[in-house]
Amino acid sequence: MTEAEQQYIDRLNEFNILVEDVANRSDGLNSGDTEAAKQMLNDMKAPFIQFAGVQAPARFAQAHERYKNGCAAMVQYIDICIQFMDDPNPSSAKVSEFEENTRSAFEKLTEEFLVGDSLFFAAV
Repeated sequence: MTEAEQQYIDRLNEFNILVEDVANRSDGLNSGDTEAAKQMLNDMKAPFIQFAGVQAPARFAQAHERYKNGCAAMVQYIDICIQFMDDPNPSSAKVSEFEENTRSAFEKLTEEFLVGDSLFFAAV
């Protein structure tokens, strides 16, 4: 394994730890403080944006492309949630749109990360 490949694996491991931290922090969202919740959600995007910008060595390029797509879908998911929070009294049509958009983004991020993992482990 090259040094660049090991560095990539290290970055992937760091990313996984940060994602776990994001999940833990989301448990602490207070629905009564919309602005604090929106700020926390905005902060949660950082690890996904940062990991998407990592340059993967050729061995992991296909996997990383799928991870990048998953990261973009997660950022989209968070943005959808933040936008929804801006409307304290959404119409039923707005709620339906929110549910469809978050479902679609969640399916996309799940698929991309699962395929990315498969490609990564096949390359290891």
